[in-house]
Order: sequence, then structure tokens, then C-alpha cells
Amino acid sequence: MTRPLFGSREVYDALADALNEDPKWLAKAQVLNYTMTHVYTEPLNKTFTFRFEGGKLLDVREVDGPAPADFVLTASPEVWERMLVSQTITPQIALVTRKIHVDGSMTTLLKHITVFNYLLAVLTGLEPVMSPDER
Repeated sequence: MTRPLFGSREVYDALADALNEDPKWLAKAQVLNYTMTHVYTEPLNKTFTFRFEGGKLLDVREVDGPAPADFVLTASPEVWERMLVSQTITPQIALVTRKIHVDGSMTTLLKHITVFNYLLAVLTGLEPVMSPDER
């Protein structure tokens, strides 16, 4: 398996494939009908947006500029790397310490926190690499 490149659309395409083929995820996430955007700030300056419909992750796109969504998660590339690659910070700690900023209904996010935690576990399980040479 080729490991996806951190901070690229490859990560989100691989995530969509993994989730959409995972019966456990589809059973847990069938209530999800939301759009989500992940923003990587300077120096990467990338934004990825996607949509959940009945738990399926659809319409993965890299977009220029702000992307309206039900949930927008914004963090520096360093924080994203610490959550997704080196796993030296948990998403919950990043939220509490305001290293990651969330725009959207925190009540809804917290209501579905076990589902989002599962998503993050799958995402980190993809073992994204920091450079193409690490594949």
C-alpha cells in the first residue's frame, strides 16, 4: 500500500476509500449528513472540503480560499502533522488548547464525537508521509 502524502488531497481520497469500504464506519456514521472543511494555514495554505451523506464521505476537493461548511477545522500544518502523522497530540487536546479552531456547532460535533474519533483513527491509520521519499 502506498502511504498518502500529508497535506495533500491524496490523504482525503484515501480516507474516503477506507471509510466508504468499512461496514463498521458506515453503521456508526449513517446519521452524518454534514459538510466539513480542513484548513491548513501558512506555510502550506491548503483547504480540503468534503461531504458526508448517510456516513459516506463524498465530494473530496481541494479548494482555493474559504469553503463554507457545517464544520471548518483550521490549524497550522504543524498541528495537523502532530495529530495525523506523529500523533504527539490528540484532537481533543488540540481543541481544548485551541491549537485547532472549529467553526460550526460544537454541540453537534460533541454529539457525534465517537464517530469523529473513529474517522480520526482511520485517518491516522493511513500513516500519511511527510515527503514522497518516505513512501
